[in-house]
Amino acid sequence: MIPVLIKPRLLTVKNRLKGNYSLRTQFGRDIVIAIFSLGILWGIHRGTFEAVQVIKNNTHAAYLPPTIPLALLFLLLLVMLMLSNAVGVLAALYHGRDLDLLIASPISKLTLFAGKFTDVLFGSTWMAIVFAMPAIVAFGQSYDVGWTYYVLAIGTMLPYFVIPCALSVILITILCRFFPAHRTREMLLIMVLLLVMTAYMAFRAAQPDSSKLSDINELLRLINVLSIPQADWIPSFWLASVLGEHLDPSGRPAFLYLVLLYSTALGLTAVAFLTIRALHTEAYARSRDTRSTLRLQSKAAHRRFRALTPFLDSQYRALIGKELKNFSRDITQTIQLMLLLGLCMIYLYNFRLLHAVKDLPNTTKIYWQAFLVFTNVGMGAFVITAVSSRFVFPSISLEGQTFWLLQTSPVKIYDILRAKFWCWYVPVAGMSSIIFASGALAIDAPLKIVIVNAVASWVICYGIVGMAVGLGAVFSNFEWENASQLAASFGSLIFMVTSSIVICLSLIPVGILIFLRTIRNFGYTLSTSQWYISVTMAALLLVWLNHYAARWALRAGENALRQRMK
Repeated sequence: MIPVLIKPRLLTVKNRLKGNYSLRTQFGRDIVIAIFSLGILWGIHRGTFEAVQVIKNNTHAAYLPPTIPLALLFLLLLVMLMLSNAVGVLAALYHGRDLDLLIASPISKLTLFAGKFTDVLFGSTWMAIVFAMPAIVAFGQSYDVGWTYYVLAIGTMLPYFVIPCALSVILITILCRFFPAHRTREMLLIMVLLLVMTAYMAFRAAQPDSSKLSDINELLRLINVLSIPQADWIPSFWLASVLGEHLDPSGRPAFLYLVLLYSTALGLTAVAFLTIRALHTEAYARSRDTRSTLRLQSKAAHRRFRALTPFLDSQYRALIGKELKNFSRDITQTIQLMLLLGLCMIYLYNFRLLHAVKDLPNTTKIYWQAFLVFTNVGMGAFVITAVSSRFVFPSISLEGQTFWLLQTSPVKIYDILRAKFWCWYVPVAGMSSIIFASGALAIDAPLKIVIVNAVASWVICYGIVGMAVGLGAVFSNFEWENASQLAASFGSLIFMVTSSIVICLSLIPVGILIFLRTIRNFGYTLSTSQWYISVTMAALLLVWLNHYAARWALRAGENALRQRMK
């Protein structure tokens, strides 16, 4: 039976497809989006398949059973699901717009729990399922297993995704019930910091000595560290063992792990329901407590902001100031920001492993530095895309009903979008320049390359942030129930796919710039004028590509919002 609270969502999708679908305007767009999405899924599948083949073909160096990479993959997936489910539960059960109406209505706690649990579960896991399945299929094809493996994979993924959702319901409900509402932000931030510190120590333990990578003992130690996700009390190990036994049988009790998965999922779901039944009313009441020990001093803050931005027009200053206030008051945004910053710190720390490139011979070192600089730009751009999908893309939809007040003000829609763009562009580009430059410094790149990386980050961020604001307006949803739905929406997926395409295109001129420097170091004949012309053309291509992408997205967003106003 479909939960009562899910039926309106399904009917909304059905009516939208029946009443507002225009074959001419949407069919072509959907086909293009589908092709790009399939291309990304194919890339994940192909990359995983090649990696598994390398592992299988190098068993003479060290035997790595499929359970180990699968356990590592599922452990990372479990951590991400815990974080996204925690944010989703907090938004759906304690900050949703419909909660006052639902609690006052004659529906049972079981109905409320079933509807919200299903909503959070689907919203937090559908994207993980889509992008995890190509990797799972690649393992099956690499080991040449039958169709029972794929059926088993689908059957075991369901309880695996239920476990973090149920745990999040239990933890968030207890937190909201037993901690003061005006201290919830501080407590959650402490939990996030502890989680980041734990992840840091885990990665630090896994960090091999870069000067001993060629030693066989160091290789064996690294493989031993990779076995950490195989602790028998972690659900990721249970799932990896069930699938690994079908790929490469080793005599492990796969059926026992399958029973553990289902029994744990059912047991945690039951405990989550009992927790909601016993504590939700009091927890919800405490979460609505508006007392706060933090004094914002809005007037003083407004004066300081005005003094810091004398170059801004009063309209732009007001819009940007409102955006900053909305962000600082949203607890879910604060949590996600801390998590993403922590992950960025771990990314930069572990990039130090590549510092071993400085010990290579000079001829080999130059090629490796060029490759690693190119890789750092690409990886950093994808990190910025993840940040933008969480914060920049939902910014238009987060206006909610206040957007209809904005459209009655003497401010053009395009100016609103531009204000959103500049409000997010500066901090996102500043963070990206740190990531890009730090990655280049980690591999002992010359100062010129570090500066080029930092400048390139601002150019690439221009396109990514512009597309996030513009596509956020195209796929705007002002009738959301909780903010976490926006980052997990179909429009967010479209933004990430489109951004990935622009990043791949931007890497072409970046690669040209790196290649031009590399061939010069090897003494290839290239006149000074030819070199400067080539560098200038590559730089102009990079700027034009990202400027055009941002301009196109902002114009598309403006047109979409104008259509909604008619």
